[in-house]
Amino acid sequence: MERSIISRLVCFGSATVLIALAQTQSLASPIPAYKVTDLGVGYADLSPDSKGNYSITSPDKQTTIAFPITNYTTNDPALINALPPLTNRPTDESPNHTFSYYDSVYDLKNGTVIAGNTYGISGHIKDAGSIVFLGHRQADGSFAPLTPILSSTANGMNGTGSGAFVVGISAGDQVLLSRSDPLGGQNHYSLFDVQTMKSTDLYTLLHEAGAPNIGWITRTAISADGRIFLWGDVVSSTNPALEIGHSFILTPTALSPAPVPEPTVLATFIMGVAVLAANRRNWLGVRSSYSKSP
Repeated sequence: MERSIISRLVCFGSATVLIALAQTQSLASPIPAYKVTDLGVGYADLSPDSKGNYSITSPDKQTTIAFPITNYTTNDPALINALPPLTNRPTDESPNHTFSYYDSVYDLKNGTVIAGNTYGISGHIKDAGSIVFLGHRQADGSFAPLTPILSSTANGMNGTGSGAFVVGISAGDQVLLSRSDPLGGQNHYSLFDVQTMKSTDLYTLLHEAGAPNIGWITRTAISADGRIFLWGDVVSSTNPALEIGHSFILTPTALSPAPVPEPTVLATFIMGVAVLAANRRNWLGVRSSYSKSP
C-alpha cells in the first residue's frame, strides 16, 4: 500500500514538472537566427597572424576571439574556362573598348561556384557595373546558365553607380555580399544562402537578433562557421543625430549552448522528490516502532 501511494505521488510530481516545462517552452519567444554580442565602443581589429589564422581583438584590447576564415578563391583555368561566356558587354561605337570578364571565382568544392563579373567601357564610367553570379557544375563538367544573386545599379550619365562584391563565404555555403552606394554613402550588406537561394538583409538579421539601432555599417566579415563580424554605428537613444561606433559579432544560434529547463522548475521537482523520500523514511520508522511495541 505504501509503495502504491508513494509511486502515485512521484508520478504526479513528474507529470506536474513535465507540464510546467511544456508551458515554459510554449511561452518562450521564438529563438532568432542569430544572437548578437556587442564587443564594446570602438572598432575591433580583425587580422591574421604569421600563419594566416584570423582573430578579432576587442576595442579595449583585452579579449581575442578566434575567427577562422576560409578562402574559396580559385585560379584554376580549367574551371574558369568552363564557365559560360559572358554576353553583357556594353554597346559602344568602338566595340574593342568594351569589356566584360570574371574578376573573381570562388569554388565551394561541391559543384557550386560563385563568380564576380565586371563590365564597362574602357576610359568611361558610363554603363559600367558588376554582377555576382551563382553556378552549378553538371556531371559533364559544364555549367548550367548562371544565376545573378546580386547586381550593381546601372551607371547613369552623371557617372554615379555602385558595385556588387563578395565579402566572404562560410563553410555552410552562406555568401556575405556587399553593394556599394551609388553616391558614396554606406554599403548595403546581405547574406545569401546557397541551399535555400534566399537573401537576407544584414540589418534584418541584426534586428531579429536584438541588436541596438544601428544606422551605419562600415565593415563586415564572415567566418568559416558562419559568424558575422561587423563595425556598426549605434544611434543614440537621446540624440538621433549622434552615432557611436561599436563592434559586433552575430553568432548562429546553432553554435550556442542548447537551452536547458528553467532552474526553478528543476529545483521544485528535486525538492519534491526529496520531501517524498524523507516522508517515506519517517513513515516507515513510525510503522516499525509501532510493530515493536508490546
